Amino acid sequence: MKKIIFFLILLSIVLLHTAVITVDNNPDSVGDYTTLLGAHDAANDEDTIYVLPSVTPYSAITVTKRLSFYGVGFDLEENPGNQASNITSKISGIMYFQNGSEYSQLEGFDGNFNIHLLTSNITIKKNKLDRITINSNNIHDILIIQNKLFADNPIYIPAYNTHGFIYNNIIETDIIDDNTAIKLICEDSYWIIINNILKSYHAINTQILNTNAIYFANNIIIEGFFDYNNFTDDSIIRFNMSNEDQLPEGYNNIENIDMNTVFNDPDGDFHLLPGSPAVGAGENGVDMGIYGGVTPYIDGGIPGIPSIFEIQSSSVGLQQIGLDVIFKAKSNKD
Repeated sequence: MKKIIFFLILLSIVLLHTAVITVDNNPDSVGDYTTLLGAHDAANDEDTIYVLPSVTPYSAITVTKRLSFYGVGFDLEENPGNQASNITSKISGIMYFQNGSEYSQLEGFDGNFNIHLLTSNITIKKNKLDRITINSNNIHDILIIQNKLFADNPIYIPAYNTHGFIYNNIIETDIIDDNTAIKLICEDSYWIIINNILKSYHAINTQILNTNAIYFANNIIIEGFFDYNNFTDDSIIRFNMSNEDQLPEGYNNIENIDMNTVFNDPDGDFHLLPGSPAVGAGENGVDMGIYGGVTPYIDGGIPGIPSIFEIQSSSVGLQQIGLDVIFKAKSNKD
């Protein structure tokens, strides 16, 4: 039956992409390869690598080709009905994206892993991970979207002349000195930061004054100091919400808000309460926070490809007539 599931998943992805390579490190593996490295080395540019769920994490690799990597999402036990199993596709270690991997995408993975970006045009989407670091200068068009990050300095940018987009992410740290949700210790960089949840000692912090510009809108700072004086006059900071008095006056920013009036649970459930002050309070009338805007957060990080969410079969089949199996599948939002 596992081979039938594998075939249907494979068929659905083939319809979307040029070629598919599968990875499965389970004892009864049905994948083309058992490691990410093996799949990467066999792949050609623009291929897709689909990573089957496993209780054993897959070792991270260095990516040097234009590839799309898909897992099955995260926090599946908290979001039932999206996959046939709650087991996820976990990664351990550091994923490096180097020259040659431009226009690659990583989506739907779980685990305590880091990502280091050393080239431009990379999409990191719908993952649960520790940290994303921009390691090289002159990196542009980085898209960090719908992820759940928790670490010391979970988005860390020490390089200069970088540019990218940070949309609809949950970005948290332990609330201790110097931890920062988005840390820019760089020069001459421009980042568009929209519809995120920030919870840290510092929401955004930079050690280089007056050389970085940001477009910061529709975000909710649950906890964390925001020093907007460290950015150029070209920065735009409007339609945000904060728990303290720390945002620029005016510009439709809302301060000193009790977060218990905003969310179902400010410690983890960031759906807005009915009548929340964040409802419709964002730019152009959208909701503030991760479920607002054009790329709302997807609970469980379910990739934007079809998934099998239920399997029904009898426990015994006859060789003459086979085994009746019913699969229920659905499309998912991108």
